[in-house]
Amino acid sequence: MRGLAYLLFLAALAGLVWWLPVLWELALAGAIGGAYWAFFAAGGGAEEQGPEDQG
Repeated sequence: MRGLAYLLFLAALAGLVWWLPVLWELALAGAIGGAYWAFFAAGGGAEEQGPEDQG
């Protein structure tokens, strides 16, 4: 689910850069931060954690 949200976020950033090309650095930073959030950040719910993490 996070992967889909990340792709939608990238599409929104691409639209923003298409509209205002001067914001490409903001889009780059957002893409890097979004990748961290989508793929490397700790999950919040019990359904995203393994049995060893539920303590």
